[in-house]
Amino acid sequence: MGRRRSGIVPHQRVVTTRSQGASGRTGDDSRRLPDRRCGERATRHSVIQARRRARSDTARSRCQPHTIHACGWLHACPRRESIPRLVSEGHRMNMLKYLTTIRVGGHARLDRGMNNLMSYPRYIVFALLLLLSGNAAAQGTGNGWCTTTQPSVTITLPASITIQNQVPVGTPLTGWLGTNYIPIVQTCYYINITGPWTYSFQIGVPASGAGTYSEAGLNYTIYPTNVTGVGVVIGVTGTPTGEPMTGVVASVQSPYIVAYPYQSIGWTTQAKFIQTGPLSPGTYTINSQQVATLHATQTGVDAPSALWVGTTQFIIPAPTCSLSTSSATFNMGTLVTSSFNGGVGHEYGWVADQSLISGGCNANTVSMTFAGTAAAAPYTNAFANNGTATGVAMELWQASGSQAIPNGGAINFAPQGAGGPYTFSARYIQTAPTVTAGSVNATVTVTVNYQ
Repeated sequence: MGRRRSGIVPHQRVVTTRSQGASGRTGDDSRRLPDRRCGERATRHSVIQARRRARSDTARSRCQPHTIHACGWLHACPRRESIPRLVSEGHRMNMLKYLTTIRVGGHARLDRGMNNLMSYPRYIVFALLLLLSGNAAAQGTGNGWCTTTQPSVTITLPASITIQNQVPVGTPLTGWLGTNYIPIVQTCYYINITGPWTYSFQIGVPASGAGTYSEAGLNYTIYPTNVTGVGVVIGVTGTPTGEPMTGVVASVQSPYIVAYPYQSIGWTTQAKFIQTGPLSPGTYTINSQQVATLHATQTGVDAPSALWVGTTQFIIPAPTCSLSTSSATFNMGTLVTSSFNGGVGHEYGWVADQSLISGGCNANTVSMTFAGTAAAAPYTNAFANNGTATGVAMELWQASGSQAIPNGGAINFAPQGAGGPYTFSARYIQTAPTVTAGSVNATVTVTVNYQ
């Protein structure tokens, strides 16, 4: 069959087809009128006239390529009916039974009718695909999918972390580590969409943890590591929507609108280590482990990416505490004996606080023992006067009256880093009915205990 690049099918190249007419006989279509279902009745004379007009009619130039025509009648410029419309008007069988003209890129081809239908199945499939896409556009739907660009994402940690001070169970050993934005982990695509299209991200996490940790209004599940006494919490957020950080506690799913025709999905991740039990001094290796799975899902197609926490070493040195000051002196001032008028057991004359300064301490607990010469009974918790005055002794208190320090007893303090103060106060106590004038001095030895 010949071809021309014109938009008009040349009449001289028409290949006759054999079809059964209304009378039931088989005949030559070149001597038979076109079927009435594809056009109006016409005489052979009108067909010849139509051929003559096709040679000179300027309408020939108006025939456009890239169209599909289904008609048993040869026009100079055939009717342009879309496949979906023909089907909706009940002409699908007409299209397949009679001459089908498929124009692609300016070429035309006339195929035979039902007798040769199987000879050109590709044209029929092409027509049906156009029909389906037309319905999809009318309903405002389309096709989408997500793919994984990075099968795994790792929160990178420092090579080593020194833990100077152990902390109570359930509190952080470190700050947030490895906070980083990974720009393209998954990509979601969609085609033939007429309205908004969404993807969802989902965070899959282990089934159970070792407690919870709360910070800034978010709750985090503490997941165990390979080191007993050390857990980890994970914060994550998906982009580019600018959502706030999410505490990884369970499976979380959120929809987001994708920008046509595709959307790259990135993640911001971070990790923090939590003390979950006692830790002895030493060096511990935290092994890399998968803590969650980041999912991007589009129309049921899952694109997972494993979330890992990298490896690091915890260095816990043996506890030690020291004082940078070797002594502290309280200036008790001068009091007249008549000031002691309250009787035995009354206290007088608070003086300015004094402090012992820490040289550094990485212990969990610190206590101090204060030892000196005990005052006369029943005031043996006070420190005896080594001067010439009588009837008085001295007391030491922790932080301006919060707690009296017993002679020979231990008082707990919060561990102080280098430069931190351990603060005390001092005052007189009357130990006899009569107080005589003279000097007042006392010496107290302080022993620091830590573990």
